[in-house]
Amino acid sequence: MIIVHLMGGLGNQMFQYAKGRRIAKLNNVQLKLDTGWFTSSADRAYGLNHFCIDAKIASGRDIEKFFPKRWTLRHIIRIFERRRPYFKKAVVFEQACPFDPNTDKIGINSYLIGYWQSQKNFAAIEREIRQDFKLAHPLDRFHEYFASEISRVNSVSMHIRRGDYVSNPMTSSVHGVCSLEYYRSAQAIIADRVKNPVFFVFSDDPEWVQDNLYSAFPFTVVADPTTPGSEAQDLCLMALCKHNIIANSSFSWWGAWLNQNPGKVVIAPAKWFKSSDFDSRDIIPESWIKN
Repeated sequence: MIIVHLMGGLGNQMFQYAKGRRIAKLNNVQLKLDTGWFTSSADRAYGLNHFCIDAKIASGRDIEKFFPKRWTLRHIIRIFERRRPYFKKAVVFEQACPFDPNTDKIGINSYLIGYWQSQKNFAAIEREIRQDFKLAHPLDRFHEYFASEISRVNSVSMHIRRGDYVSNPMTSSVHGVCSLEYYRSAQAIIADRVKNPVFFVFSDDPEWVQDNLYSAFPFTVVADPTTPGSEAQDLCLMALCKHNIIANSSFSWWGAWLNQNPGKVVIAPAKWFKSSDFDSRDIIPESWIKN
């Protein structure tokens, strides 16, 4: 049994699931998801249930096999014993970026904790991951309308992430936000490669976008009402666009990655983290353009 500790927003959950799916398939065992983190999160919710994933929710008894209620020295040694490589322990903490191929050696009964933000973590099962991240239910009327509009033009998704990247000082110090100049430059790169591009803007702060984004190209802000599953449907719309401009965000990363246009142009920020403490070399696929 492989259990993945889920945390963060939908994009993070997708990376965590994809890593667990890879390890579970390598070991030919079932994948289970620990969703306990969300019980104490005020602004994040479990969202993988809106996709066709191949996993079950871990029970309390499943989790106790790795984190027993009554700790003994044996349990502590099992988790923290230093002589074994980290990827061979029962509880596997991601060490850091870049991607470590040794994590394919994670054992048959393991609990995974980390973000795992690289396609290298699941490249070997790309087909399965694309299938797993199809929507479990049809688009609602709002998203169905935009899906139709997106299909008619040379559509380009543009994701502007603000939210806690702006409001939370700690998060801001790690991530920072992409500048308006980044988006203007990215639009220019797209315009050099794509005839008559039409931009569809996705943001957690649509009012700020309306007040601050000026463009020489036609664009529409996709400001949908927040309903259960709307985030997954927004991501689906991004993936339906023919090209993508992403933020330094795992959410729009997945929108671009799931885009199946063979001629897609994807623009990503050259600097993924504001902080220099993090190594982001394996986050952006080589075929994407760093701007």
